Amino acid sequence: MRKNFYLTAGISGIIGGRVSEKACFDSYDRAYYCPTLTAWRDYRPPKHRGDLHGSLVFTWLIGGGQR
Repeated sequence: MRKNFYLTAGISGIIGGRVSEKACFDSYDRAYYCPTLTAWRDYRPPKHRGDLHGSLVFTWLIGGGQR
């Protein structure tokens, strides 16, 4: 008997979380956001929310398969 198809399912993602950031300071003791050099008072952290992904994959082997 040949096995000529596969069905795969998966779920992945981020349930949620929290990020804590601290300001960097220059030689004049001014606070800024390190990656973009934005003034700390102007920096707005991105909103982090849960994100869930699902997939269902059907693969059909044509002309072959395992015996």
